[in-house]
Amino acid sequence: MTGKTSAETALPLAPLALAFACVGANGLSTIAADTIFVSVFSLGDLSRFLGVAAVVRVVASLLYAAIVDRVAGDDPRRAGTLDGAVLAVTILLFGGSALVARSGSPAVLYGLCLAQLVLPPLLPLIAFNAITSLLAARQAKRVLPLIAAAATLGSIATSAAATYLAPRAGVPTLFWMGALLCIPAVPILARMGAKALPEPSGPASLAKPTFFQTLRETGSDIREVPAVRVVVAMGLLGTLIANFVDFSFKAALKEAYDRDQMAAVLGTFGVIANAVVLVMQILVTGRLVGRIGVGRSLLAGPVLVGGAGLASSVLPPVLGAGAVRLTEFAVRFGIGNSVADVLLVPLPRTVRTREAKGREIGRAHV
Repeated sequence: MTGKTSAETALPLAPLALAFACVGANGLSTIAADTIFVSVFSLGDLSRFLGVAAVVRVVASLLYAAIVDRVAGDDPRRAGTLDGAVLAVTILLFGGSALVARSGSPAVLYGLCLAQLVLPPLLPLIAFNAITSLLAARQAKRVLPLIAAAATLGSIATSAAATYLAPRAGVPTLFWMGALLCIPAVPILARMGAKALPEPSGPASLAKPTFFQTLRETGSDIREVPAVRVVVAMGLLGTLIANFVDFSFKAALKEAYDRDQMAAVLGTFGVIANAVVLVMQILVTGRLVGRIGVGRSLLAGPVLVGGAGLASSVLPPVLGAGAVRLTEFAVRFGIGNSVADVLLVPLPRTVRTREAKGREIGRAHV
């Protein structure tokens, strides 16, 4: 038979909800941590923190990849259990962060911001791996745009909530919201793991990879798998651009706003930026890729950000830096990540996970 089964045509409500919750919770973590750090520490501290953050992301994400390979391998049920445990610990992290966010100690707040780099950034990866484990490769083009739209709606909703709540209830409230979003994601993840498609069987092996084997395998993926090589290279270039643009934007905000106002501004920016991304995902990305191809679509980001940077020179500092940041954010999430996801779906789960770690390695060289 050539007809599609009901499983292939049904609207994937559980994956949509998981993408909404995980990406939204990560967005709340980012807004709260950025607001606390920029309002408390100097611009010199901020520039150094970008390097520290890259190292923390690399170590945390590679450890996660090694644990996934060793404990779960290609078994989606074990992977779902492990990811559920990560979500549960993240809930505790959000609760603890909310309790200490009002501390007057710079050391405590620095540690809080570092902690937000360890687990919350794994949430979108957990959602992506769980969702793609449910999909056959032929379903990716139909389902992934819906998943991307749900994730973007999660960012819009949480950014709007941050804009309203931060000036009224304070920044710690954002951490409580992140915890509440993660709670229903745990049973969703468990149910999805039980339904996940088995990975294609390979050569039998009882040996589990060690941490250093995971590092070597990541390098091997980059050398031998063209899709991984392209995505990692573009990730490195995108990170170079994103860090520079992000620093300029935060420096402009620090000069213009206090802490709660800054959280509201970041929330407003999140609403606008993610709304632009949503429009691009629905109306632009598919047509663009179909017209100019994958390669040129990936290169659109640097070209558009460069043009925005030139135009920003005639605008006030906050508006100009915000315009460049908006352009960078929109092309990265509206085009770059969507194209990368399509390239990676046919790969085994362990390769997809290691590829995401490869992108994190690129961050360390910034």
